[in-house]
Amino acid sequence: MNKWVIFLLIIAPFFSCKKESVIFNGNPDENFELPLILMLDNKDCSFNAKENTLKYSISPQYLIDYTALVQFQSYSKAYFEGSELKNNAIFKFGNLQLHKPYKISIKTNGESNEFTLIFTNIPLVQIITHDPIINGDKTLSRLILHYPEKNRLSIDTYTMIEHRGSSSLNYDKKSFSFTIVSKDNFNVNISQSYFDLNPNYKWILNAMVIDFSRLRNKISFDLWNSISNDIDHIGIQSNFVEVYINNKSEGLFSFMESYTEKFLSTTNNSLLYEGIDNSSSTKFYTMPENNPATAIWEQWEQKIPNPSQIIVWDVFKDFSHLVTSATDNEFKNKIGQFINMDNAIDYYLFVNICNASDNVGKNCFYFKRDINSEFNLAPWDLDGTWGRSHGGRSVNHTGIISNGLFDRLNQTNPDNYNQRLADRWRELRRSEYSDDKLVDLISTNFEKLNSFNIIETENQLWGQDLDLNFEEIFIESWILNRVQYLDTYIN
Repeated sequence: MNKWVIFLLIIAPFFSCKKESVIFNGNPDENFELPLILMLDNKDCSFNAKENTLKYSISPQYLIDYTALVQFQSYSKAYFEGSELKNNAIFKFGNLQLHKPYKISIKTNGESNEFTLIFTNIPLVQIITHDPIINGDKTLSRLILHYPEKNRLSIDTYTMIEHRGSSSLNYDKKSFSFTIVSKDNFNVNISQSYFDLNPNYKWILNAMVIDFSRLRNKISFDLWNSISNDIDHIGIQSNFVEVYINNKSEGLFSFMESYTEKFLSTTNNSLLYEGIDNSSSTKFYTMPENNPATAIWEQWEQKIPNPSQIIVWDVFKDFSHLVTSATDNEFKNKIGQFINMDNAIDYYLFVNICNASDNVGKNCFYFKRDINSEFNLAPWDLDGTWGRSHGGRSVNHTGIISNGLFDRLNQTNPDNYNQRLADRWRELRRSEYSDDKLVDLISTNFEKLNSFNIIETENQLWGQDLDLNFEEIFIESWILNRVQYLDTYIN
């Protein structure tokens, strides 16, 4: 026999073994695809290599007499609870349960690998990246959102992603901000709708790391959004997801909208400013000493228009001067030209009902839609609310949240401000701020979060000791005491 034929026969098994070996915790390829482990109905199971678990997002009604198209590596064999799965074929799983661990075995070239398959009702976000995600420089990634609805297509996009936040960057669990880009040109932003929300090009994955309930930001925005349908009453919506980065679960996140030009439907004359820290300037007690010349004016930041194209501070500077430096008579006569009084009343009552002490200097946006409109206030980052500070400490149900603007409105009473505020409080207490509505808002959100059975995972991943039952009782007790206190104070 030819010596080359003999040599090939000897080495062929080694090449065969290499071809048929499976690296489950592998790096993504050039197309930002992870190694296939198990796919059901054309939707990947998310793999957590540390726990050797596979998670699949599906609503519980579909798990009754569940069948699905199964796909895995062509050179492997797969078994579900001991029953062999046929590749690229429908398999009858039978009646399954959410959150129950099921055994998956994958055999390749005589080697068996065991996994735990868990069906979950929480949407899953899979982030696939070649490079670490950091703060500042954005990282190219592929982001896939898997909905639990069986016949709803997953959303697959390319993104530029980075860490976000300020003080929250000190925690191991990081929040993310991502911008969607065209797959044909990563320098071009495109818009996408998630969870049936309005299309936007920028979205947030909020880690909620300082909030022991993981609910305060969502509950706060749900309440804020409920009290007005006005186009200039601005607030975001959010949905809970579990996030995976490559083959690692990052735990529970809130998938949030972001205040962008697209989200706000801005005009050529729109203005948006944010307080980026708590200071005497952002709380309207003092006027910044220097004239604004860049996107940052002491602790204020220009968001819209894009500061890389134009710097615009004239109107906001005049507004700040009026609040901090004008006489009482001048303030009383002119403040209605700068702010929407009804919106200001709603904002004041809102930050007080949920005790948003971190939202009257920083974490407050001032939005002016066009040349003829006034500034409207919009909240942001409401984790430090409902009985806890931004650092997670419990706070008393008494005390009033204010700043220089609200102090002067109260003291000078322009356009019958104080009476309008009291009337609005009584109106809201009969509707969205009633005891029953507040308790229902809290209990409904806790029930939803509990249904995901993810808090144990969150505690294991991040070394926390979250207790949703305790937090629900704590928040409900605190808010009922809070509104009674405000009833007395405001009336």
